[in-house]
Amino acid sequence: MQILIVDDQPEVLMFLQEVLTDQGYEVLTASDGPSGLEAYQQHRPAFTLTDISMPGMSGLDLLKQIKELNPEAAVMLMTGAGSEAYAVEALRLGAVNYFNKPVDINELGNTLNRYAALAAGFDYERYAAQFMVAEHLALCLDNDIDFVNHAVQMIINHCRSIFPLTEIFTLRFGLYEMLVNAIEHGNLGITYQEKSAALEQNRLGELLKERAAEPERAARRVHITCDIKPEGLTCRIRDEGDGFDHSMYSNTTDPAQLFEELGTSLHGRGILLTSLQFDTVRFNDKGNEVFIFKRSPNFPAPPPGTVARQAAPAELPSELELDP
Repeated sequence: MQILIVDDQPEVLMFLQEVLTDQGYEVLTASDGPSGLEAYQQHRPAFTLTDISMPGMSGLDLLKQIKELNPEAAVMLMTGAGSEAYAVEALRLGAVNYFNKPVDINELGNTLNRYAALAAGFDYERYAAQFMVAEHLALCLDNDIDFVNHAVQMIINHCRSIFPLTEIFTLRFGLYEMLVNAIEHGNLGITYQEKSAALEQNRLGELLKERAAEPERAARRVHITCDIKPEGLTCRIRDEGDGFDHSMYSNTTDPAQLFEELGTSLHGRGILLTSLQFDTVRFNDKGNEVFIFKRSPNFPAPPPGTVARQAAPAELPSELELDP
């Protein structure tokens, strides 16, 4: 699988090329935006990883150009200190993830490995979704991360008549992040510190299997209900874990501020990504259930502030209002 890396720092290109080549990726490199765009046009790699701050054509400009060529393109950004607002803008423009510099290679490798299966499944089970008027899906997942890709694909297959391709791809990544979060941090109770340590030791898969085998966690499930209507996609995701304190996200209205507070930590990344890809992200008080809503661009929006109140049930009172 090909990945294109674009950065104006030769040492960064050499390091990432060497590491990702060792992990089995075919790595293409470019030292600036124009050559990166040319490489993308020629090769159409599965992933593009670009620095945000580059002379001439910036990473944001490159992202826009690539998205014009291919709305389904999976573009990720590398950001330095002080680039929080640019990173948020990149996510709003359709970037699927971001990484702080210096890039944590364990985090990058883990993300690419998981997203590779998700990206490869985009053309799976194409059918005449334009005939869909309304559907209700109810899914139940055990704690095997490998099944998350299939669950996401099933949901997205039912959404192709209400969302354009420019949004379908990023929605898939947002759903994926929330389901993985429900398994790892919810059902399996893996803390962010434990996950970071496991990534550094290259044993996250082993840790997941160990926790899933523990008697008190083995029977836990993730429950998903989705309603697909002309108005948009509504999903409720509930795990059987102990919940978490989501006040940091519920009380923050500025995505750039939240991005800056998270810094290089993995803590809360999936929530931030999803909040920038969905119109509503709302947790119950306990923190083990999340309600998410994405409005179809083909359906007129109601007056500001009414979507979440109408769509969200009373038992989910705490809303994360990060307006895209």
